[in-house]
Amino acid sequence: MVSQRHELTILDRIGAGDAYAAGILAGYAEGWSLVETVEFATMNAVLAHTIHGDVPLTTKEQVLTVLKNPGIDLLR
Repeated sequence: MVSQRHELTILDRIGAGDAYAAGILAGYAEGWSLVETVEFATMNAVLAHTIHGDVPLTTKEQVLTVLKNPGIDLLR
């Protein structure tokens, strides 16, 4: 399975793999399709690249918001 391509400015690479794995586990726990799971996991990892440190501080709602609004550049 391949997700869509997402461009970003990388602030810190640490934690992106953990964020991806967490996204896969979240999709599995929620019973999402494989496509939904991979898209969510990929976006969770993308957002982890934009946060300093190794702990992704995004919520499920934030990840879904970015997936639904790909051009968004600010989350509040």
